[in-house]
Amino acid sequence: MQKNGVCMKNSSQIATDTRAQTVCLFILSTIGIAFALAWLKPVMIPFILALFFTLALTPIIDFQTRYLYLSHRLATLTTLACGFLMLTLFWLIISTSISQLMSNIDNYQQQIFDLLQAVAKTLHLDKENLLPSIQQSIKIDF
Repeated sequence: MQKNGVCMKNSSQIATDTRAQTVCLFILSTIGIAFALAWLKPVMIPFILALFFTLALTPIIDFQTRYLYLSHRLATLTTLACGFLMLTLFWLIISTSISQLMSNIDNYQQQIFDLLQAVAKTLHLDKENLLPSIQQSIKIDF
């Protein structure tokens, strides 16, 4: 409908056009943000890590300065020392677990093979002679 040479739209048409524009702008913004994040990846990863450490460690430092009456520098140093101590403990636990896993790898391989053999029998795949090839594929020599 035209009035005085100007195209008039009803309210439902305007709402539909506005919604289509909003969806298109959202899609374009998502593509732009994804491209920007991919392009800024070398900068964003250290920035996000720094932000994470700041948000995680600030409450600990504030607790030490407020309730233990330590200076800000001393609170920061004690927090860093506790952090390194925790990382060292985690490293020791993980390295011990890996060494135990490696010392018992033959048992784990046999258990995996037994499980695969039971599954093959349940699914009636044992007739196709797949089990020897599966056993060779999971065999790891260290």
